Amino acid sequence: MINARQIDIAKRLKISRQAVAFALSNQPCFQRKLRPATRQRVLRVAHKMGYVPHYAARSLKLGKTQTIVLATYETLHHPYVHELIEELQAELAVHGYQTVIELIHRAADQAHVYRTFMPGRCDGVVMLQLPSVARGMCEVMRRRGTSVVAIEPGEAEGFSRVDYDRVEVVRMGTSHLLERGRQRVAFVLDAKEGLRRKQRLQGYGAALKQFGLRFDRTLLFPWPVESEARELWARIATLQPRPTAVICYNDELALRLMLAMRKAQVRIPQDVALVTQGNSRVTTLADVPLTAVDTNNPAIAKTVVEILLEEIKEPRTPPRRVLVKPCLVVRESSGTGGDSDPLSVISDQ
Repeated sequence: MINARQIDIAKRLKISRQAVAFALSNQPCFQRKLRPATRQRVLRVAHKMGYVPHYAARSLKLGKTQTIVLATYETLHHPYVHELIEELQAELAVHGYQTVIELIHRAADQAHVYRTFMPGRCDGVVMLQLPSVARGMCEVMRRRGTSVVAIEPGEAEGFSRVDYDRVEVVRMGTSHLLERGRQRVAFVLDAKEGLRRKQRLQGYGAALKQFGLRFDRTLLFPWPVESEARELWARIATLQPRPTAVICYNDELALRLMLAMRKAQVRIPQDVALVTQGNSRVTTLADVPLTAVDTNNPAIAKTVVEILLEEIKEPRTPPRRVLVKPCLVVRESSGTGGDSDPLSVISDQ
């Protein structure tokens, strides 16, 4: 049977429609109203009859769309972006929400974006990589009744924000290299000035201070993520004495830098150790797997969804700011030796 209804399943099993609704609900409080065996019977028959939830009817009944917009100004080819979206979709699905991806930088005009975010189109919006030009828009949407959570640094201003702790990410990665006796650590950081770059510099400085080393600005290399890495390595290699380690703010750029170093016959990690930030899947694809500070996308997604659902339920919930703790994943590119904190270090070796 195509487009089977809950009443059809109830008639087939000779039980009430309410029992079928409880069995098909994604809410544990309703599922517990039935015996597990009864629920399994309903699920089996629903599958055989081709039952598909009618989201429009459900939305009318609940007064909600059961839809969340995942909006980004970033292109999706960056591993960090699409891996984070994957985690968000999985976490939202657990709570019965479907997702719509909105590429804001590809939108025809701002009016299109406003229409997508309006109440009645979605219950909430998750903003990835939120630029300053969109903050006012998010504040307006929240006042109109659409819950908004942004994944970005900064204080909460009219809406909630969740992000990984960039200060701790760089401090952890730099300290890891210094623990292994790499006294000259070059830092490849954001090309654009801003809060992200400022936070990363704070983490780098904190690690140097921890080990009694002075802050040397000649070891800083601002570099665009998609730029040629061969020139980057050429600039790093001109320093005398040459750095014994490099920490890079982006996985893709770190891989390109590694290739440039290998072409220059630099041995990793024997000559120069390398650590990256993010720990996307590409870090394990190199000839020498990359040590990375994992920004913890699963925890970010779980926190975002938790706050979003809380604000959907109670729109007057005050905005919050949450920083997610990263963890270090040790692989071959940073070498061996030194002590590590077992609570914050994972080894892939």
